[in-house]
Amino acid sequence: MSSTARNAFRLDINLLRVIAVTGVVLYHFRIGALTGGFAGVDLFFVVSGYLMTRIICDGIDRGTFSLWRFYIARARRIVPALAAFCLVMLVVSQVWIDPLTRREIASDIVSSILFISNFAYWRDAGYFDAAAASKWLLHTWSLSVEWQFYLVLPLALLALRRVLPGRRYWLAALWIGMLLSFALAVVLAELKPAFAFYLLPTRAWEMLAGGLVYLHLGDWRAGPRLSSGLALIGLALIAVAFFGLDNLVAVAVLRDAAAGRRRRARHRRAPGNGARTESSRPLHRDRALVLLDLYLALADRRRPRLFRL
Repeated sequence: MSSTARNAFRLDINLLRVIAVTGVVLYHFRIGALTGGFAGVDLFFVVSGYLMTRIICDGIDRGTFSLWRFYIARARRIVPALAAFCLVMLVVSQVWIDPLTRREIASDIVSSILFISNFAYWRDAGYFDAAAASKWLLHTWSLSVEWQFYLVLPLALLALRRVLPGRRYWLAALWIGMLLSFALAVVLAELKPAFAFYLLPTRAWEMLAGGLVYLHLGDWRAGPRLSSGLALIGLALIAVAFFGLDNLVAVAVLRDAAAGRRRRARHRRAPGNGARTESSRPLHRDRALVLLDLYLALADRRRPRLFRL
């Protein structure tokens, strides 16, 4: 397949991205019946895994893959939007936010720029609870997970290629990694729900699943009738997730977050720790976070060559 064909605009992939972002946006705005719109994050992870595996494996096969260029390309896609968003949040916090919350926002900005915000929010927990509405940069946890995956995947595939060349070994490695990650996610969903939600080891299976789709199918295209049927089935499954899931899937996370809030409340009531209460925190700030998601989704529309390094 020619380079032009490989770099061609993929309407189907961009449509999936738009659907994923729309689900998350509508969920956070509490618009309509999309009680499971948060599953858009999972959809985005799968799409990202597909694209990254394609870029890396095709580049290695052609002998043109550069680890440095790969990292630079990923940074150019993510960092400008993230930096702009963080700058706006920093300015707003200096003007309208109380000093204590201002320090929290500054700390969140640092962890977001360093792509470790998922670790920070893991320690704090509570993505679905009411207190999460006061976390301006909460959405950056998924960018951090994605970036960490970008760091690890090419290194793993390059190392495997040196020892065991051939796509069949890539397939075996991704299958093993996906199954182990999924099993860990299932086990920790009950034992350590915040860990299972925020961290790469229990999220990697989604991106590896996308990678496996590409390694198994490559550039295969179904006929018009089969393609339409598969597309409808896929959209129906996404709709089931968006409309069928609800916050019951986060009961364990809520329980973990509630325990953390009780510990923090006891700490605040302790002598010498001040009397700041949860009610003093402004609510509904998470609606501003959707701007970052929209920017990242729309930015790709200005780059029709999605697979270009």
